[in-house]
This record gives sequence, C-alpha cells and structure tokens, in this order.
Amino acid sequence: RYTSNIRPTKVMDNVKSVSKLELLAGKTRTMAIKLDGSLWAWGANDSGQIGDGTFEEQIIPVKIMEDVLQ
Repeated sequence: RYTSNIRPTKVMDNVKSVSKLELLAGKTRTMAIKLDGSLWAWGANDSGQIGDGTFEEQIIPVKIMEDVLQ
C-alpha cells in the first residue's frame, strides 16, 4: 500500500500528456502518454479499468499499449 505525498514527485520522463480521473472515496486513476506513443496507467483498478488485465491497484505506472496518439 502507499501513502499520499504532499510534495510533487516525478513519476516518469518524456511524457507528452497526462489525464487524471478522480473517483469515489478518494481513489484516483492516472494515464500518461509518453513521447514515444506508449500509454501508461496507474491507480485504482478494482474493476480492471486500467486495462492491464488485473484487478489490483497499481502504484507504479504500467505500460498498457503502444502507438497512442491522444
């Protein structure tokens, strides 16, 4: 399990765009597209929303797919 950090923390390099979704009960899910077109996701995943084939919360970015434009 992880705890919140009140200071900005670098998670990834070479990121083109980021999208964060606020869910109920303080849960969040974040997705990022890197400059190479790869899609990464982390956060709440109790119904498999991240798309990595699991139902477990991901606390570090997981590569989901490649060749993503936006």
